[in-house]
Amino acid sequence: MSLSQLASDLETDKVMAMGLAMHHYQLTRRQIIQEGFNVIRMPMQLVYGRQGGDNVQRVELLLNDQYAASTPSAPALRHLAGTTAIRLDIKANSEHWTNEADRPLSLQIPDGYWEDHKSPPVPIEYDAGSYSQRQVISKAREFDKYGLQLWGTASKTRQKRLTEWIHTLRVSYVVKYVPWWEPAPPED
Repeated sequence: MSLSQLASDLETDKVMAMGLAMHHYQLTRRQIIQEGFNVIRMPMQLVYGRQGGDNVQRVELLLNDQYAASTPSAPALRHLAGTTAIRLDIKANSEHWTNEADRPLSLQIPDGYWEDHKSPPVPIEYDAGSYSQRQVISKAREFDKYGLQLWGTASKTRQKRLTEWIHTLRVSYVVKYVPWWEPAPPED
């Protein structure tokens, strides 16, 4: 991968954690900084609602020019970065991806879509941990019209809970553990 590919992908992704960018594109932090990418450093809650000092960490994020100028809230940045982390985790091409996770809360519209133009679009939903069981079930039922739906979350506990909730609906889904601030460990 290259700096130019990172720049191109960031236009679609909007926000990406530095650690994920370095890992996925096989670049150093220094290369990314020297290229002039918009980087912000801020303390962020990694997983919504989790208690403990280790849940708030100083995170470096890359932002495209639009988001660097607008300074979105930490939860909006986390949600965008989470949706990006899903794309990187499944190795989807950014040309087949949309990331609209910054949209004001809309329960019936996914955070993004994965479209390869060969099959129906796959709705993408990143859950930071704030959705109630009722909200998750409502979203999953709505997204069932697409066929497969893909969910990501930054907590293994939350992954298990989402899986339990969605499984009862008998819809086609995948729930992935995707920490948005660092590369996900290999799956078992």
